[in-house]
Parts: sequence; C-alpha cells; structure tokens
Amino acid sequence: GDDDTFEKQKCIGKWPMGFVEKHLGTTKLPKSEMITYLQRSANPNWLKRSKLVGLPRSIRKNRNCHQLMSAYKDFCRSSKARLVGASASSNQDDWHDVVDDVLKLLELLRELSESKSNAIYSRDGDDFRFDVSASEFYSKKLANKVVHQIHEPLVLAADALPEWSTRIILNHSMLFPYETRFQYFSATSFGVS
Repeated sequence: GDDDTFEKQKCIGKWPMGFVEKHLGTTKLPKSEMITYLQRSANPNWLKRSKLVGLPRSIRKNRNCHQLMSAYKDFCRSSKARLVGASASSNQDDWHDVVDDVLKLLELLRELSESKSNAIYSRDGDDFRFDVSASEFYSKKLANKVVHQIHEPLVLAADALPEWSTRIILNHSMLFPYETRFQYFSATSFGVS
C-alpha cells in the first residue's frame, strides 16, 4: 500500500527508513536522539500535532518506538512534500522556518568558530581565521525575556513557561550566557519550592 510506496522513495530525513525500523530504541539510534532531531528539524505546529513538544526525557517516557517511527515517517513525507511544492504553508509557518534556518546558521557559525581545524582559510596567499568568541553569539534580548519569564512565580507554579523559551534554551543554548542557563535550570528542574 501507501507504506510500500513510501519505503521505495528516498526519505528526506537524517536516517534511512530501514535503519530507523531496525535500530530505533537501541544504542545505534536512541529514542532521545530521534526526538532531538525532530525537535530541531520540524516546525512547531507539526511538533504539537505529533505530541513531541517538551523535554526529550519526558517525551521518551511517553512515546514508544512505534509512535516515534510513525512521526518520523510523517516528518519525512511532509518534508518531501514541502520540497516538491505539494504542500502550502501559512505565513506563520514560513516565519518559523526562517527563524529555524537563522538559528541553524548561527549554530553552524559557532561550531566553525570553535573548530581549530576549519578555522584557517587561505586565499591568494593570505590566511584568514574565523575566530569569534562565544559571547558574540549571546542574545541579550532573548536572555532578558527568559529571565523575566522564570522570575514570574505564577508562571513557574503553573508550569506555564512559554514553549518557545524551553525550546530555544534547550536547542540553542549558545544564545545564552551560563548565568541565564543556570537560572533557567534552577527554576525549572526542581519543581515549586
């Protein structure tokens, strides 16, 4: 049926479907790795529909391998459809995609700046070094917004932190100084005291 046709198509994902079917939930492909990949790659609306919003640890407990495999197949199908223009997305989805692309670009630039082997480039006999300190990637505005959220007692007591704050601080921690990440961890990890 439809799944057989899908199996023969090239999956637009990180892993081939056969690998996922064979190794999901093992040390070769832990569920947490699949969850993290989907959270970084998919748009927020799709994550909500697939019930993959929140901390990977809690999702790992609540979603079995079959459910994660179905979500991955759906992600690959929707990615393929988006690539061939078969699905139209709203302006908000486009905006989320642009933000995700910018965040991925910042992540790559940070990795490049930390990499010693890739940091030197030669052109016409001149050497160039991409040497940017980690603090250059910090976003003061985002850090202030997160700190404001975690200092609201009612927000913490009701476990009502905005989804974006959890997602961005977990997936793009390079945007925040250590102090902000530590405050976030302290405020959210141990429950209401």
